[in-house]
Amino acid sequence: MMADTEAAEKLVKEALSSPDTDAAEVAEFVAKVPWHAPIARAVTAGTLSVDAAESIRAGLGQIDAAVTAEKLGAALESLLAEVSTLNADEVFKRARRMRNHLDEAGIAAREKQAHDDRYLKVYRLSTGTCA
Repeated sequence: MMADTEAAEKLVKEALSSPDTDAAEVAEFVAKVPWHAPIARAVTAGTLSVDAAESIRAGLGQIDAAVTAEKLGAALESLLAEVSTLNADEVFKRARRMRNHLDEAGIAAREKQAHDDRYLKVYRLSTGTCA
């Protein structure tokens, strides 16, 4: 994640520093910067822990038909402003609430997926006990 972000940001800086920069080219480079780039910048700057960064990424989820990269980027910016003093669990809860707010129609599908991912396996040992 961080390598992709750094590579995209390097391309943007090079495009902006060129004297014969075309606005369309710069917009194309900016579009290649992933929505989660601010997470990598915050971790690199030391303002966000790695655990909190993973909590944000997992809580906000992935781009889909209902939630675009722009929506996730805007949500991420507001989330980064308020999570500097929270632990990773609280950050995950806030990120998940924000995702639910962005995609209310997808809440049922995510709940069903979480329910389907749970399981309990019980089997009988040769001694006759269950494990």
